[in-house]
Amino acid sequence: MNLAQALIHAFTQEGITLGCGMGGNSTRAMADAAYSHPDMRILYTRNERSAVDAADGYGRIAGKPALIFTDAGPAAANCLCGIVNAHGDSTPMIFIAPSHNSLTNQHRAYKEMPLQAVYSPVTKWTGRIYDERELGQVVRKIFTLLRSGRPSPIVVEVPGDLAGKEIGDYKYEPLAPQKLRSGADPASLESAARMLIEAKRPLLYAGHGVLIADASAELLELAELLTVPVAVTLAGKSCFPDDHPLCVGIGGWPRGLYATPHATRRTKDADVILTIGCSFQLEASYDEFAVPFKMIQIDVDANEMNKKRPADIPLLGDAKVILQQLVETVKAMLPKSRLAPQQDVLDAIAGEQKAWMEQSMPLLTSQDNPINPFRVTWEFSKLVDPRRTIVTHDSGSSRGTLSQHYMAPTPRSFVAFGVQSGMGWTLGAAMGMKLAAPDKLVTAFVGDEAFGETAMELETAARNKLPVLWVLLNNRLPREQLDLKKQPGYADRHALTGDYVAMAKALGCEASRVEDPAQLSAALKRSIDAVNGGAPTLLEVKTRRVEAQLWGKIQR
Repeated sequence: MNLAQALIHAFTQEGITLGCGMGGNSTRAMADAAYSHPDMRILYTRNERSAVDAADGYGRIAGKPALIFTDAGPAAANCLCGIVNAHGDSTPMIFIAPSHNSLTNQHRAYKEMPLQAVYSPVTKWTGRIYDERELGQVVRKIFTLLRSGRPSPIVVEVPGDLAGKEIGDYKYEPLAPQKLRSGADPASLESAARMLIEAKRPLLYAGHGVLIADASAELLELAELLTVPVAVTLAGKSCFPDDHPLCVGIGGWPRGLYATPHATRRTKDADVILTIGCSFQLEASYDEFAVPFKMIQIDVDANEMNKKRPADIPLLGDAKVILQQLVETVKAMLPKSRLAPQQDVLDAIAGEQKAWMEQSMPLLTSQDNPINPFRVTWEFSKLVDPRRTIVTHDSGSSRGTLSQHYMAPTPRSFVAFGVQSGMGWTLGAAMGMKLAAPDKLVTAFVGDEAFGETAMELETAARNKLPVLWVLLNNRLPREQLDLKKQPGYADRHALTGDYVAMAKALGCEASRVEDPAQLSAALKRSIDAVNGGAPTLLEVKTRRVEAQLWGKIQR
């Protein structure tokens, strides 16, 4: 057994079953070991960045990391965009980064690269195996880090000569599989529970940390126990059911880029706000609060504590554990008069949600030609079972026109993306999601410019028989409609063109185009049926350019 085989053996013992990447001389031993192991499935992509994106999508749905392998030098560098995306959105993955051999580093050797200097700032840990005797220690460190605190990519440099070195029989004893979780200080929990119970206008603001901690059930129990409205961040969308009577949609601090009007109004007027796993991005922090309020903050990462303002009660630890503790503490303190749902709160939210949808209907049912992308979201929503569907988006306006009205009823039925927003993410990520949930309809909404970044991965989907639906929102303007004096840089941007449907067909996918809004629903249904029949499918929709941020654009 060589070291690469021993490493793959140890990884499979820890539950790793998916490897994504591309081959090369320096990764030959690692790729051979992964391919030959009966418990590993390999997704061989058309570029290294997409291998990372596939691991990213897989990790978000499966809740566990995939393995990434590439050649050394430029190939390893090509992974950086994907690693940066995954680090921004806190996705676990393991990148085995090769170097040519143990003795030539730092000598400007062929395909030499300072991997640790490049990757350390955007990973949870970047290290190197220097000696085969370190193997067990390194693997244990990898999985201890991946199962504790805030997740992020792990990068391990393995010199090519060491990967192929014979080390004899190797046995690995796996770690306990459960996550390493910690709770909050009991006195602080009691203070937080009392503050929530005594609040007149409380609000729960739930972020991506709820999904990472698998804490949706605990969040739901706390909200229902106190009849408290729940707003979510964009990244936290689906951590609380969009169709629940207490959900007020995407919120912000106090207003996010894609916030609903009622979430914003309730946030501005709240007297107590409990935040759970929120990173308070700049794009979620528009406007000012209307009244003084108290803040309770739950986060597993101390770097996020007191980020926007001092928390009145900071609770550092795992969201699932702390919410469980908080629920039990509230139950012990809550007077019997508060156990019944507060119907006035439920009725008010129902009225607000009804008004929001009524205000949105001109967009959702627009007869515009080119097609309004909000109409695409609406027609798609009517055709699918959201409990059997995973919907995601790429960077750009496809994020906004999808996220504000698509209803995600279960955790991870909507996968948001965007701290770094590397264009073209959905081509690889959607394949990873399909590998993690083969029984779900996986659909990715992507703009034409983002699609062009990684479009060759359609061949990867066809070759691997991964039936995913990509809805390509093509909003390129004819040159004669551009105001080149106002935006001269848009001239070349809108000169991009191509027959994407022909390209997709040539790469082995089903593909079609729709331009008439009257034909949109039928085109979407045909594409969904094709995916359900086993074919990776592209539907190009000719759309108009719209402002995806609706704040101030429709009646409030």
